[in-house]
Amino acid sequence: MKVKKTAEEISRFENIVSDRAFRLALQPIVDLGTGKVHHHECLVRFLDLKNGESPFERITFAEEFGVISALDYAVVCRAIEILKRMKAESLRGLSLAVNLSARSLESSKFVEALIGIRSIVIGSPSRLPNRLRSKTFMR
Repeated sequence: MKVKKTAEEISRFENIVSDRAFRLALQPIVDLGTGKVHHHECLVRFLDLKNGESPFERITFAEEFGVISALDYAVVCRAIEILKRMKAESLRGLSLAVNLSARSLESSKFVEALIGIRSIVIGSPSRLPNRLRSKTFMR
């Protein structure tokens, strides 16, 4: 019975991701020295959860059962969409951070897809943040 329930939860999670049934909340990260917003962190909010209900349990479930990479990829794509929309509206200067699962970063397939996206958006993969490059290729 437990296997069936887990399989149903995995399927439900995959449907949520493929349907993009989530939004990103942009949490300002403030430089304490200047009091100015340094960047915004993208936080996932699933549309089927009640307002204020934490996505923590769902995300840890996805990490545990190896389906988190699809969400990480979708979040990166959504963040890029936000940046493109802001650029199109001439609202420059917005910087976003996306937290990626270590499990995703251990997947060469995920990393290649991420570098492909970044190459399209910013040019050379060498412009990836050092933090991402070092975490990606250290095992």
